[in-house]
Amino acid sequence: MINDRLKSIFNPISLGRWTLDHDLLRSVTDAKAPQRYQHLLHLSHHPDTAFVRVASPTSDGAPTHSSTVSIPRDQLESLYNLLCSKFQALWTPRATLQVSNGYAYDLGEFIIRLGELRQAGNPPQPRGVVVAITSKEAADDSDASSSLDEPVSIRKEASAQEDYETTQALIQDLWLKFGDNQAKQFTGSVPSADSLVHDFEEVKIWCDLLRLRG
Repeated sequence: MINDRLKSIFNPISLGRWTLDHDLLRSVTDAKAPQRYQHLLHLSHHPDTAFVRVASPTSDGAPTHSSTVSIPRDQLESLYNLLCSKFQALWTPRATLQVSNGYAYDLGEFIIRLGELRQAGNPPQPRGVVVAITSKEAADDSDASSSLDEPVSIRKEASAQEDYETTQALIQDLWLKFGDNQAKQFTGSVPSADSLVHDFEEVKIWCDLLRLRG
């Protein structure tokens, strides 16, 4: 198992259990209209917050028009029930996915969260294993070594891009040591200094992945 290989190779610090809850709803439209998807997502490392994302995919499945908002965690169930009852002419439930027995680990530079993804049912159906590798390092805003002839905004953008590419290379190297190189992979964009934008980028990645599994 991936969890066993991770622990045997790196001996990471355990951060305890990690959970994920995801409800996927599909728009009720005529056959010719593009379908929209609404995601209701909670991640246990954002304990007090849930996320709602609405996306309209193109013919190849890539979202083109989307919006994401955060709501208090305790309002998530009420919102789902509202959509399924009062707005059933607009939205229909498609799948509920959960990771209820996942784990999180600290590897120094990275946080790794993993667990078996299951689709709710009787009995629950396994839908694969999900692994999230997140860098703990934020991009350094200082750039004293850059040429003063270059605009500050360009220097910072170039530095952020270089940091991002370096981090992605490190993540790939880490994954190859304990993971499955045949697994479907999703990556984020250049990190933002705005924590909310950063969280929404994480939500986008999860929703894109979970829609395919749902």
